[in-house]
Amino acid sequence: MEKQQLRAWRWRSFERVLSHICRESKPMNVLEWGPGHSTQVIRDGSPKAKILTLEHNPAFMAKAKVRFGDDKNIELVQRAISTKGGGSNGYSNYPLWLNVKKHGAVVPEYDLIFVDGRARFDCLMAAFQLIKDDGVVILHDAHRKNYLPAVDVFPHTEKYGEARTIVMSKSPLKVLKSFDNEPLPNKFLSEASTMDELSARFRSGKPFTYLRFGDADLLFINDPKFNKNRRHDPNPAMSADLANSFSVVHPDYLIGCAAKGVFGTNYAKENRLEAITDEYHEGRSFYSAVAFQVLYTKDPEGFFKFVKEVFHTRRVLLVAGESVCKSPFVRKVLSVNAAIEFSDRNAFRMLDEKMPQVEKNVGKFDIIVSALGQATRCMGWRLWDAGHRTQYFDIGSVIDALAERPLRSWIKRCPEMLGKYKKMFV
Repeated sequence: MEKQQLRAWRWRSFERVLSHICRESKPMNVLEWGPGHSTQVIRDGSPKAKILTLEHNPAFMAKAKVRFGDDKNIELVQRAISTKGGGSNGYSNYPLWLNVKKHGAVVPEYDLIFVDGRARFDCLMAAFQLIKDDGVVILHDAHRKNYLPAVDVFPHTEKYGEARTIVMSKSPLKVLKSFDNEPLPNKFLSEASTMDELSARFRSGKPFTYLRFGDADLLFINDPKFNKNRRHDPNPAMSADLANSFSVVHPDYLIGCAAKGVFGTNYAKENRLEAITDEYHEGRSFYSAVAFQVLYTKDPEGFFKFVKEVFHTRRVLLVAGESVCKSPFVRKVLSVNAAIEFSDRNAFRMLDEKMPQVEKNVGKFDIIVSALGQATRCMGWRLWDAGHRTQYFDIGSVIDALAERPLRSWIKRCPEMLGKYKKMFV
């Protein structure tokens, strides 16, 4: 199995199983060892569930607090793996200690337990005592043989082979299905596949969000002090917003990434970008973030057809920098009905000020087209997180070409394209 396929299997190993069980069984009381992407999956699949999640590493706990600290349904607890003198409320035993303290005896109280941290044998022993008779325990990295004696304690198990996941219960498992025929996640769709998917989504009229991520976005997530070409001020708030916007797991929330941007560029030293995608975006497909750009530069008729089908029969709101919003040609090509202007530089600074205006207009338009750099991703996530559902389209740097803002090297290489499109749209 190639490296990329292996990573795909690892990503697949728990998300699809965990997401399916959450949707089918609707757990209300969840215990988790190892907060992170799994916490997001549980929250998305069971939004009303109360989640107790334990972490031993202070650095990981700090990241978890950034992602989930404001969620009242998630309780984040940090405990050392072991305590001096054989203390009873360390990492693996804390839930048992808390349970006995609350009830005076061990009382099974959890509908779902997810084990993905350290000391997993000990965690499974605690899980067996705390899971309800009809509850489900899921073990990640189940290929490790030293966990198997603890797995064998459960009378009912389902193993997922190379997917590295085992599901356990005290009762016959009724919430599982076969995932053997499902496609591998985290595949990278081609430009053509991306455009086909987006076209179908637009035509359906159903809400969806499409956000494009590149090197700078992912490096801001990893390092708030990152400053590409001095175009941005270091901003921890933007780093946190980008991390949130990169973490949503939902079939109507599409992530576009430049293939080189995710899997190796000058910025991808020590596999930093792969580490970011591992942490924040496990188990998802990457749509091509350059698809619209490729269509624009190489297929004038295809671009013209796409724009006419998608935008010219709909009500379109443009949210972009002032120079883009004031471009007559941009407005004509995208058939813009109204625009909300931001500053051309550091639009993120204006998000708090402009969000009420954007939210007020969401229901008045069929499509929101946004071109605000990193702030586009942040705004898209904020709208999603607030429950606003619309067709939100991160159009990217193509808008710079249409507005005749030659900021990118690829725009400078194809000036003749603009003349062709002006003839088409006149």
